[in-house]
Amino acid sequence: MADERSSSDGDFVDRFPNYDDAIDVEQITPDEASSRFFSDFVERHRPCVIREAVSHWPATKRWQPDFLRDRVGALTVGASGLGVVDEPVVEFSLARLTRSPSHMTFGEFLDQVDEPSRRRVQIYSEHLHALEPLRQDLGSFDFLDRSALPSRFYGDRFFISKRGYTDWHVHFGDETLTAQLTGRKELLLLPPDNATFSTMLAMARRGVWKAPRATWSSDFAALIPYRVVLEPGDAVYIPMHWWHAAEALDGDLNVTLAQVFGSPSRWLADVRLKNVWFSLAQCSMSSVSDAISYRQVRPLTRFARLSWMTARGARAARAANGLAPGGSAYWGIGTDRTNEGTAHVAEPRSPAGVGVARR
Repeated sequence: MADERSSSDGDFVDRFPNYDDAIDVEQITPDEASSRFFSDFVERHRPCVIREAVSHWPATKRWQPDFLRDRVGALTVGASGLGVVDEPVVEFSLARLTRSPSHMTFGEFLDQVDEPSRRRVQIYSEHLHALEPLRQDLGSFDFLDRSALPSRFYGDRFFISKRGYTDWHVHFGDETLTAQLTGRKELLLLPPDNATFSTMLAMARRGVWKAPRATWSSDFAALIPYRVVLEPGDAVYIPMHWWHAAEALDGDLNVTLAQVFGSPSRWLADVRLKNVWFSLAQCSMSSVSDAISYRQVRPLTRFARLSWMTARGARAARAANGLAPGGSAYWGIGTDRTNEGTAHVAEPRSPAGVGVARR
């Protein structure tokens, strides 16, 4: 059973089926992460939350509205991604691909956050370099050397909001460590088996958050999510292909930094999984769009690397894991959908240079 909380804290996540029966994402400490993060979670494709993982970063202490106004208030935000929006973000909608970003100065955005009459406003997926002066207040993860696993697709990016909400979606090509810097954020997650994918895709295209209960299929109504509430200083590991939705709680400034690293588990690009084919198509469209928009060849090169990774993953999957895709044992999360059962998963081995970060 998930931790008790008032359903009024958020507007959207508690609309999901079986929210009250959500399974807690496994929690570990930074000390435990030094020995367990890679072998027990990354290689076994299991999410986890590392409490106080980034509590030593200056950002968790300094980043209040007045400080941010002084530091980066004159910089333009919202020029990438969706820009500044005041409604929930539906990742898989066509409108997201065709909409022109709305941008403003960061100081103007903070003014909107301060408006008591404004329920919601968010800067969706702002590249870290857009707020470059803030980098000095960030640190590294003591339990992972990201330089040994460079990202393949995504860049590090901010999600800054007042009650922002991102609807259900998946990531492909990179693993994600989401660090909560100010405010609280709640996330729900679902494992990437074929049954979940088939159920979620149609819902996610039109927005899971706004689907009336009367339209729920029996398969959708039977889903039981994993759940975590992040406090400032916490970080959650979101494996690629895991469905997830995120909502900023309370009515204060909420800052989240999503940092990425390349998956070392080639078999996670298993082409027997529907998620892989969909994600590859999604990356293809995104890469072509970026190449045209920015007049660069690099996005096409990026897609070529992802295609190669998928082909290599298909071979590795057959060699390293003989189980049919989609079952609980395949993902290493047990038949009861807790984080206990890992007996059927091949024992992971960390490549050289990966694990505890070099200081």
